[in-house]
Amino acid sequence: MREIDTLIYLIIRVINCRDMKRLLFFVLSCLCIISTLSAQVIPLWLKERPMSISQYIGIGSVPLTVSNFREAARLAATNEIASQISVTVESNSFLKTVDLDGDAKQVYEQKIKESLSGFLAECEIVDTYQSADEFFVFCKLDKDAYQAYISEKRKKAVQQGLDFFVKGKDAEANGEISVALSLYGKGMESVEPYLSLNLDGMYSGRYVNVASELFTAATSLFSGMAITSNVSNLSVQGLKTVREPLAVCLSKNGVVLPNVLMCADFSSGAGDVTPSVKTDHTGTATFYVTNVTAKDDIQTINVSIDKSFINQFPAIYRSLVSTSQLPCLNITLAVTNAITTAYFDIGTNDIPECERLVRGIFVNNYFEVVEDSNADLYIAYSTELKVGNEIDGEMYKLNECFCTLNIKIYNNKTQGLLSEYSVPNLRILVPVNKSSEQVSSMCARELMKQFNNRLPLVLKNLKL
Repeated sequence: MREIDTLIYLIIRVINCRDMKRLLFFVLSCLCIISTLSAQVIPLWLKERPMSISQYIGIGSVPLTVSNFREAARLAATNEIASQISVTVESNSFLKTVDLDGDAKQVYEQKIKESLSGFLAECEIVDTYQSADEFFVFCKLDKDAYQAYISEKRKKAVQQGLDFFVKGKDAEANGEISVALSLYGKGMESVEPYLSLNLDGMYSGRYVNVASELFTAATSLFSGMAITSNVSNLSVQGLKTVREPLAVCLSKNGVVLPNVLMCADFSSGAGDVTPSVKTDHTGTATFYVTNVTAKDDIQTINVSIDKSFINQFPAIYRSLVSTSQLPCLNITLAVTNAITTAYFDIGTNDIPECERLVRGIFVNNYFEVVEDSNADLYIAYSTELKVGNEIDGEMYKLNECFCTLNIKIYNNKTQGLLSEYSVPNLRILVPVNKSSEQVSSMCARELMKQFNNRLPLVLKNLKL
């Protein structure tokens, strides 16, 4: 702002000057300063965008109303530079060796740009300009400096990937499969942003693509694995806990594998099995079938390695992993549906039609409803029907009916609550001209819609 101060000073001198020569000199000086100020109002780089073969150019601007507008404008300029950087998928890169969708190049172009954030912060700020309502920043980045940066990042990624690869191989040789898998996953994570580049590194006297080696090592961990069990089939009763343990042993090429997470679930039929568990020092994981809820005579439990290991891989690798390669073992369940007796204790019974339907459902799902209060199950059942206000419908008047269904199922031997179900105050609109039997039937129909939707869960919770 020195020019403005000088201009003000000269104007004052002109006003007080009586010498014409000096007056003319002062006037010409003022015109020069005004001309200089006019030239600085809009910089040339805003009038005509600079072009450079050796540099990336970025110009960013933000309104002065933006918080910390100087930094925001600088970020806008560096983001523009990042958008100019084109990432080439090199012929000997990991992306060229696997079958990825057409968006792969775009995804990894964005990843490399994101990895540039720290480097772009060092871009040279050439000039700034502030107008009445905007702030502008002119930045540049040397292309050779960028290439040197990428070369250094590539070198570092290869070294980190190799370090994890070697450590993973050592863990694998010691039978520490989970440790090896974790190390391979960390190695893949370290090279992931640069999968479009050539990531060759020296290993055992030869050059290998580190990204490909890490992925191959991780997926080949499961080659040669086998799962054996103490039983090949189990005889079970419906709705009963299987007391015999289901012990499985995981090995690879005859060597047992400890500390590997295993899972078991129904591949046919339905029921509950204890949660995933890691193999112990003998490679053994033990499961219990805690409930069988399906009525099929023959059902199957599948035991395999818990697929959560895939979460250790970066997202791009996960789609390449085929879980069909994992070892698995099928255990056959021969289900005998032993008759379970149930005593049906009816409390309030405002909707008799509902009682008949519920009884029928329970009878068709393992139970024999008896009059003996010493039955296996004690079922406390009740329905309530309350008629509320009369309201106007589009064609005729309607009664508001509020229906409630309550069911509690107890183990009659232990008095323990096994399951419960309730539909409280279900609102049903019934024409006022319907008989009490018709009202009961309509309410029963709506209540049973709710009950039938929840019935599988009600039975699933029954564990005798």
